[in-house]
Amino acid sequence: THLEKLKMRNINVDMIIVDYADLLRPVRSQREKRNELETIYEELRGIASEMECPIWTASQTNRSGLNAEVITMESISEAFSKCFVADFIFSISIIYKYFIFQIFSLFESIPSDNEENQFF
Repeated sequence: THLEKLKMRNINVDMIIVDYADLLRPVRSQREKRNELETIYEELRGIASEMECPIWTASQTNRSGLNAEVITMESISEAFSKCFVADFIFSISIIYKYFIFQIFSLFESIPSDNEENQFF
């Protein structure tokens, strides 16, 4: 793999970012999606251990997390067990997204003397 080639060239990887691990395929196919997801996250943890670096990825919530102010492990979509593999989990709720949107809206309303100095 690409990571093995980097390791053979003595190139240290500081962090691996996986664009949505839930879309990866496990090495061994299983009957249920939740079991496959657990396997995927365990395999990613193994890669992180082997490469001695953190792996960051994203996952969705289920419907209960859609409007939740605080997203907990109970709201993780499809495979609750992937939470047990992670060393660190954080969440961003939709309410937080609206707050950020409001902050950006404030910047848009700031008058500018020069068009080149506008934020947006």
